[in-house]
Amino acid sequence: MTQPRADLLEELERVAAHIRDSGLLIRVTGGLGIHYWCQCSSREPFQREYADLDLAVGRRVKPSAVDTFMVELGYTPDAEFNALHGEQQLYYVDVANGRHVDVFVEYLRMCHAVRLGHRLVLTDVAVSPSDLLLTKLQIVELNDKDVRDVLALLCAKRLVGGSPTELDVDYLGKVWGSGWPLWRTCLGSLARAAEELGRIRDDGERERVGEQIERLRGLMRDCPKTAKWKARAIIGERLRWYDLPEEVAR
Repeated sequence: MTQPRADLLEELERVAAHIRDSGLLIRVTGGLGIHYWCQCSSREPFQREYADLDLAVGRRVKPSAVDTFMVELGYTPDAEFNALHGEQQLYYVDVANGRHVDVFVEYLRMCHAVRLGHRLVLTDVAVSPSDLLLTKLQIVELNDKDVRDVLALLCAKRLVGGSPTELDVDYLGKVWGSGWPLWRTCLGSLARAAEELGRIRDDGERERVGEQIERLRGLMRDCPKTAKWKARAIIGERLRWYDLPEEVAR
């Protein structure tokens, strides 16, 4: 287990096996996390290329434990970056294949901060489908790969309250109702996904995904809103509600 595979789908299988063997509370996120959960991501219109591997870990896991885990898999730690930014993110290099691995600590921070660490115990290899959906919908401007990932999740997973392996509407409603900024961005991203339904050629799949989008929109409309949500909603779009993520200098 000392050499990363050139094929990232093969590498996903190798990393998944190491996660199970190690017992470390570290999980696959990003596009490969979605591929893990969604068989449909192996075919059009959901299939896409993968450039790298992303992982998530809770803040209670020691960086030294993550280092050991990654070195056992054949990755090289970026000691300087990890010393400077290790409270939020760790960085490892696959020298042989010219790739890198980002390990997000507790939160995945892009346009918004989506907390993952406390929910990693719910699943065994990859971040839960609900959290993966949030990490995609929190992107203000979805690119083609993001759209394919969102459509794959909505095609493969049902909307079921309390399920860690489906799309948990109880959890999603609680997250959306607690903060207007993330709610607003996710609403826009769902609209973007709806515009791409024509990509899905199978009538049954297209109808199912469309129905799921409408149900999620209804959930966003009807979920209980906190006082914080309501206060920020008054300001609305007059004040920018999202961050513009910039890659941390390495």
